Amino acid sequence: MGSRVGEERLVCRCREVSEADVLEAVRDGARSLRGVKLRTRAMTGLCQGQTCGPLIESILRRELGPRLLPDERPARGPVRALPVGTLASALPPGASPGGRGTGGEGR
Repeated sequence: MGSRVGEERLVCRCREVSEADVLEAVRDGARSLRGVKLRTRAMTGLCQGQTCGPLIESILRRELGPRLLPDERPARGPVRALPVGTLASALPPGASPGGRGTGGEGR
């Protein structure tokens, strides 16, 4: 019963992925963080794997050992809402939000 309790533990709260889901992904052939991500949607929520990635990686190391494939984890920060004014102020002078310049170019 002890291992069953661990398998029910959520490892990715953003997408509600449990340790059992990660283990099933490994049984289905996942050999990297990317493989788990594609099979479970873990690491695709608000935290972009910043919270759950290290935990999932430790599960993979425990289960796969030397069969764990290297993975390049993107260095992305968590997603957060930005005020529209912040985005607008980031545009270069004369640029429109649609990325087509100030007027009729290209029409």
